Amino acid sequence: MSIGGISGGSFSFSNIQSQFAQQRAAQFAEDDADSSGGLSLDEFKAAHEKRTGGAEKPAGAPSVEEIFSSLDADGSGEVTQAEIEAAGPPPPPPGGGFSPEGLTSALSLQEDEDSTSSILDLLTSSATDESSESDDDEASTLAALLLNSIE
Repeated sequence: MSIGGISGGSFSFSNIQSQFAQQRAAQFAEDDADSSGGLSLDEFKAAHEKRTGGAEKPAGAPSVEEIFSSLDADGSGEVTQAEIEAAGPPPPPPGGGFSPEGLTSALSLQEDEDSTSSILDLLTSSATDESSESDDDEASTLAALLLNSIE
């Protein structure tokens, strides 16, 4: 079975896209501390700090300032939600993306003729299991890849 074959039941890409859009909008509103409609560099840094827990950036990864600058398409000094959405999803971390085991698992699920929900199970397992952080990252990456492939 191919990924495109998963379409039965209540699983709907448009519903997932809508939920992701609502979550992104709520997250942006929370990060926009002054409710200006855009994130200043300080607000952007605070949001980044909150999401990464202050972890050091991987070698070769752009700085927060570089990311901010690349997103601020109109040079206004604030990044709007529209500018973030227009930029698309962030690239995988340097040397990152799927681990070899995660990629093998996702590809084997794609070829599993007996299960129409295997990939959906993989995506939702991190929400219901005590999975590792790496598994959560892989599920998020797979979800982003799936959503990007249908847009």
